[in-house]
Amino acid sequence: MKQSADTSVSNLNPLSSQYFLTVMDWEVLRQWEREDKERYNQEITRNRQKLLIVFKNIIKYKLMNLNKCFLLGRTTGDVESKVTPTGQKVATFNMATNRYYKDAQGNKKEEVQFHRIIAWTGLAEVCSSYLKKGEIVLIVGRIQNRSWEAKDGSKRSVTEIVAEDVQLAPKPKVAQPQTEDEEIPIIEDGQDLDLSSINF
Repeated sequence: MKQSADTSVSNLNPLSSQYFLTVMDWEVLRQWEREDKERYNQEITRNRQKLLIVFKNIIKYKLMNLNKCFLLGRTTGDVESKVTPTGQKVATFNMATNRYYKDAQGNKKEEVQFHRIIAWTGLAEVCSSYLKKGEIVLIVGRIQNRSWEAKDGSKRSVTEIVAEDVQLAPKPKVAQPQTEDEEIPIIEDGQDLDLSSINF
């Protein structure tokens, strides 16, 4: 899905991932991540303040309940996909997010959290086609807790993020020619994906 010519923050839905992507150029962000961890962490923290817009909307529209999360990190493995007995495609993968901070002695520390992501239908197609291990990805979704009984009778549980919007970082520039308006598709959960429009 291609963005319109006017992509200013004021014209975007503050609950969408595109809002956060317009306030920081991906290539600059990736360069800082490689070369300047402290500046990268500061910029991510600054942009997270944009989430205040979300809470302003909650008050405005009197939404008393909200299950929404935003994750920006890297995939830790390839996507696993399958088709359910009802014919729905589902994709699952894991991603890691990093937090940088200073301890009581002033030493720089890094904390890593791992998250399980699940995507359905059209989003599952996009994730299966484009996501690989080590990719930077932005996930907007909801938290889901599930529990079940294993074959041995033990109780199992998992916390996962059900993706509602997936945004991939631009690929590094390569020598081969590419069209300037070529973009990786973004599909909302529940939409169908026209595979004929994708160049594999």
